[in-house]
Amino acid sequence: MQKNLSIDDQTLTEIASLLALGILRWKQRQALQNKGLMARKALDFRAAGSIHVPQEQDNE
Repeated sequence: MQKNLSIDDQTLTEIASLLALGILRWKQRQALQNKGLMARKALDFRAAGSIHVPQEQDNE
C-alpha cells in the first residue's frame, strides 16, 4: 500500500531553502579548511621541504 502525501508549495519552498542553506554552509566550511591548508603549505620555506639542486663544478 502506498500513501500519497500532499505537500503544498510553501512547504516545498521551505525544504528547498533549508537544503540550499545546508549546502552553502558545507561548501563554506570546505573552502575555509582548504584556504587554511593552502596558506600553511604556501608559507612552508623550511630547508627540509626543499628539493636538492646540484651545483655546477668549476674545472679550472
